[in-house]
Amino acid sequence: MLNDLQKFSGAFVEPMGQKRFPGKFARGPGSVSWIIWAIGEMRMRIPTLLDGLDESWEYSRFDVVSRRTPLHAGFSTKASDYIATERGVLPVRWIAPSVVPVRERTPLRWLLHIVSLLQEQFVGITAELVEQLDEVTSLLDGAEAYYAKEYCDELLHWKAQLEGGQHSLLRFRAMIQQHAGEKIVESVRRPDPFPQSVAWHRLRVDFDLFCQPHTLVAARWADATLRTNVSLAELSTLYERWCALKIVNGLVELGWEPLGSIWEKVLIGGEIRFRRDSSWILIWIAPRILADGSHPSGLVSVVGPEQCPDIVIVAPGYRGADAFVLDPTISNEIAHRPPGAPKSKARYLETLEFGDARIIAGVRTSKRVIRSWSATPTTGSSCRLLTDDGRSGVIPMLPGQAQTPAVTAWLQDISEHALAWAK
Repeated sequence: MLNDLQKFSGAFVEPMGQKRFPGKFARGPGSVSWIIWAIGEMRMRIPTLLDGLDESWEYSRFDVVSRRTPLHAGFSTKASDYIATERGVLPVRWIAPSVVPVRERTPLRWLLHIVSLLQEQFVGITAELVEQLDEVTSLLDGAEAYYAKEYCDELLHWKAQLEGGQHSLLRFRAMIQQHAGEKIVESVRRPDPFPQSVAWHRLRVDFDLFCQPHTLVAARWADATLRTNVSLAELSTLYERWCALKIVNGLVELGWEPLGSIWEKVLIGGEIRFRRDSSWILIWIAPRILADGSHPSGLVSVVGPEQCPDIVIVAPGYRGADAFVLDPTISNEIAHRPPGAPKSKARYLETLEFGDARIIAGVRTSKRVIRSWSATPTTGSSCRLLTDDGRSGVIPMLPGQAQTPAVTAWLQDISEHALAWAK
């Protein structure tokens, strides 16, 4: 499970280990903790990088300068450098070659390019955090949402951590431009030959850390986590996100194309849109669905002020949209219940419905979710039904196994449902 999440984004796995083993990143939402680390690291590195451009990165340029003495100089071709006297025309200025040291600016242009990439990432991450904060803040109005308040406080903490980020990035650009001695433009071309100082060698090795955060692999934090007693809440969150990742990958394998970036949404929650032909599928990771119908899925909570399923999938259906719920659990107890026993994970069949009324035979009625299933870390190649009509069941999703036929079969039903009703 950890390996799969690491391949997808190590920045999500590392906060668990970071709580006990301090390392590069501060604990926080994966992309936020990464950008904070990256800016802080560049703040320490840039002075050393600029100092590391020694004399070997300067070359000589010959220029012609005007002189008032003829020593090592020649006659000028400008008429203004001569005057007329009683003895004839005499020179008052001479010209001579001069060697002008010029700094090679390719490393500085590449460094400026890295800072620009960080600025782009910073803007996107900040906008994503503000969007998350606005969504969570809206959940606090008129509802006693303890978990929403706790999450809101955490997001406010990380927003405060980002406050000085833009100023630091602008200061980095100014330092580079000042060192260049003139205005330069960024370049994606790496210096060749590359500066030989230790600081520049480290920057070349760590380039992906600064510019490709989705490729981070925080193996040592995950290893540290495996050697400690991971709390139940942490393990449950990891399993839920791992299941979400498998669902996203499964839809991609079935030919559905994700629109936009997906890794932030899988890791910290949000909406993921898929498109195939003329149909669509929407996935919400860790949504908080209120009773006031404000959630963009159209679902409302009919029992209590809010419902918090792990994964909600919405697709085209009969006279509107249909919803499917998947609520993973690390407990194997639900997988061994006999058919007909109470099913807590099937509660969303009764607690969630679409806010807009449906008309059947001229009568207004509500529309509930079609399926409310669970996923458990058990072995098996097929799903297990908990009700005869298939509205509730269990998908075996054991970390360490490849994409199982059970997951594919469950998603195939949703795929065919969306394609059929979109026609």
